[in-house]
Amino acid sequence: MPIPLSIPLIIHVTLTVDAKEQETCARAHVQGRGGVSLNRQLQRSLGFYFCKVGDRGAGFGKPGCNRCAEFKPDHFQLHMKAGLSWLHAASILLLIWLQINLSLAQVPLPTPAWVPPPAASGAVGSANANRPNKQWSTLLGNLIYFYDAQRSGNLTRSNRVTWRNSSLLNDGQGSADLSGGYYDAGDYIKATFPLAWTLNSICWGVLEFGNGYQDANQTAYLDSALRWGLDWLIKAHPQPNTLYVLVGDDRRDNDYWGGDQNIPTPRPVYQVNDTNPGTDVAAATSAAFSSCALVYGNKTLSSSASVPNAMVNSTYSNVLLTHSRQLLSFAVNATAGMQLYQKA
Repeated sequence: MPIPLSIPLIIHVTLTVDAKEQETCARAHVQGRGGVSLNRQLQRSLGFYFCKVGDRGAGFGKPGCNRCAEFKPDHFQLHMKAGLSWLHAASILLLIWLQINLSLAQVPLPTPAWVPPPAASGAVGSANANRPNKQWSTLLGNLIYFYDAQRSGNLTRSNRVTWRNSSLLNDGQGSADLSGGYYDAGDYIKATFPLAWTLNSICWGVLEFGNGYQDANQTAYLDSALRWGLDWLIKAHPQPNTLYVLVGDDRRDNDYWGGDQNIPTPRPVYQVNDTNPGTDVAAATSAAFSSCALVYGNKTLSSSASVPNAMVNSTYSNVLLTHSRQLLSFAVNATAGMQLYQKA
């Protein structure tokens, strides 16, 4: 039985001689919880036996004693056959101590120890006035990389996530081409509502702090991440009053814990439309298209803000704006009125 690492094992040894038994005894007091079971064969080979103090009687400390197999948290006597030297006894105790400690040894900690940078380091000025603090650059890069890891569809050669494969190329088959996009929340479903909120939030941040992406050398990755999501939303909105809101069966998906090459199929698709509207999801998707249209159209929210020049694309901005206007009209003017998309 292993001893918990959090409990110290302290052995105090006092050697006495029992002339009647003509054995050398080492009384060991163990402080702490847990115990160590010593293999009886090992005890026999070393020539000693552990016995609980007070268990005196015939055969005490000799082979065949049924009470000499365990080392428990209490007073014990280590009985050794007569003739062993004090040095020999000490050596045996040292070997036991080493065996216990080695068997419980953890992986050595690195030297010097790694510790997170202090919070104040985030406010330290950069050596280069045109580049942000390295800590924030790394954090921003990690955030965008997270979205790369959630990609679905036909991944290009520029895919940075080596363990993510092209997957589910036939999503939406028979209804619409719904391949691509992002998996939702570590699962394999694809959901329009949370994706729209995410893209809206990212684009709003770009409108406020677009220069930060440029300074951190993340503009190309930002553009790639946004387009991967926006292009899928465009495919999910094939008609002015039709919006696909979910790909996959969430119950079946939650029962699958494998990789992206054996995701259960077929995968149903769900839509909202003029007769079965979803006001909330249509409006949220409209907002995402609108915010991102501002980004690609370089329409910032203040005179001090700016969008990275490499991202400005008026043609793409107009495409996004068209989808935004159509979805807003759908959300407000659906024939069946307004309702939550879960009721569609």
